[in-house]
Amino acid sequence: MYPASDWSVLQHTAGPYIRVKLRKTQWEQMFSGLPLIADIAQYSRHVSKVPQPVFLPPSDSHELGVGIYREMPARARRSLVGSLVPMAAEEFLLGQWLGGECRAAVCVLARSRHCVAISAILTWEDKMRRRDFVFGFSGAALAMLDIARAQQVARVWRVGNVGIEPRDRGQYLFDAFSQKLAEFGYQQGRNIDLTEHFAEARIEKIEEFLVPLVVNLDLLVIWSTIGLIAAKKVVPTALPTVFLGVGDPVRVGAVQSLSRPGGNMTGVTYESATETWAKRIELLKEIVPNLDRVGVLKAGNDPNSAYAMASLEPWLPALGVTLVAVDFTSTEELDAAFSEMMRKNVKGLLVISGALTFVNGKRISELALEHRMPSVHGFRETVALGGLVSLGPELAAIARQGARLADKIMKGEKPANIPVEQPTAYEVWLNLRTARVLSITVPASVTARADRVIE
Repeated sequence: MYPASDWSVLQHTAGPYIRVKLRKTQWEQMFSGLPLIADIAQYSRHVSKVPQPVFLPPSDSHELGVGIYREMPARARRSLVGSLVPMAAEEFLLGQWLGGECRAAVCVLARSRHCVAISAILTWEDKMRRRDFVFGFSGAALAMLDIARAQQVARVWRVGNVGIEPRDRGQYLFDAFSQKLAEFGYQQGRNIDLTEHFAEARIEKIEEFLVPLVVNLDLLVIWSTIGLIAAKKVVPTALPTVFLGVGDPVRVGAVQSLSRPGGNMTGVTYESATETWAKRIELLKEIVPNLDRVGVLKAGNDPNSAYAMASLEPWLPALGVTLVAVDFTSTEELDAAFSEMMRKNVKGLLVISGALTFVNGKRISELALEHRMPSVHGFRETVALGGLVSLGPELAAIARQGARLADKIMKGEKPANIPVEQPTAYEVWLNLRTARVLSITVPASVTARADRVIE
């Protein structure tokens, strides 16, 4: 039996426009186990050409299908075309023997996720008492298929990709996203209008930026935890949203769970496990064995910071280190933050991944070198700019994962039903040039397992 969740889509799109002449008991028997569609007949407003249970020849059923589709308001047509496209990957007609001499069928036709059509018909066969399933196609479904396919191809999706300033730090991620969409067949101006935007790394500034933008979008792509927080406050619940590089979307209330997001949002997280933060300190201690006081540099306006600190807490006894947390909220506050850590006798640095630490990666790595502080990061990009070592996912890979989720939404799947994904791989990046400046000899075991070594 087809999943009830998909039948509910059918009910709310074409249900109100199809009238089927069945006794209530027959209808309920046919759709037992599918309560969401059991009342489809009473919602009907379309007066079909089926006053009696009769067999419809192809020409008449074709005309019926056209009539059903054309009576739908434009919004219902868009819902039919957009929401039902992924319902099936193979063509099929589902019918169930009702007993006696009457057989009813609901036709759902789909091919390769690019088209869909539906029709409700009645067939009548004398002296037929078999209990079986009927497979075939109706002319009504085929007619609607042609119209639906044409409308699906013609649609141009308005997609806004929003990252954090400055543009030069995040443009390569936007490029990875658009290139992956191109692999799925999206061409600018033909079936997608993709725009790229960068906002200041403050929740209130991102909110201000999003308010006028989202009214002209069909799909929003938003980067970072603070970006997600802002989007959650101002984005209409009807606008599908894909978030990327977020610490814990469940904790911030964006989704109900990773497996079943609910609502209008899904996306890709930045961390795949809570113990990753402890593993970063372990990596730094392997390079600096006598490390006992570790500064934790974190953005004070980023909810991801609290998530990271909570993840570290259970591991502190085993790690044998004392953490000294220091917040900053702007680039201008970084000098003071490092001075505070030096006053508190910090010997090493853990930088909490977030939008603000990402865009300030170069300045953070410079200050760490200036204060001769070995540092560990989540972003490999900061290591390329002078940080010592990193353990984390590839952000460009997260962008490509996000493009795949966006493709699913544009082909009709609901964000509520698309599981949130996690990074597929973590890599270690090591900067030996920085190690030499800090007069640190990196153990061969660390160098050997590094995925990228900057000499």
